[in-house]
Amino acid sequence: AMARAEGTDVADCAGIVGGSAVPGSACDDGDPLTVNDVLDTECQCAGELGTGVGALEQEQGFVLERSVGSIMIRADRAVDADYQVLSGQGSTIRTGRMRGDRLLIDTGTLAAGTYLWVLAPHAAAPSGVTRRFVVNEGR
Repeated sequence: AMARAEGTDVADCAGIVGGSAVPGSACDDGDPLTVNDVLDTECQCAGELGTGVGALEQEQGFVLERSVGSIMIRADRAVDADYQVLSGQGSTIRTGRMRGDRLLIDTGTLAAGTYLWVLAPHAAAPSGVTRRFVVNEGR
């Protein structure tokens, strides 16, 4: 596909005149947690989260509920285990310990992006638990 502006050939998002990297075309945003990556009207490549933002996720008796400024993690039984919050690149952002059946994590100070909450192996989940959550701009 060739992009045209007022009858003149223009470069696509990759800077190639008549190239195929135009808004709406497939790309790879480099984030393994996204699907359906496409170029937007600003030539930025972005995908969608596979599970959908705002949905409840439940596995091994754990539910993650997202709200503005925080996430609540609920377990179906008492837990006493360490946790980490990791950035999308795998860097440790926070650490702590979940004691009981609920944990509230403040997300108001986190930059917009995708994060992982990782609970260490323990009696309620011998292989540990990992949950993905998204912080949007405006949190």
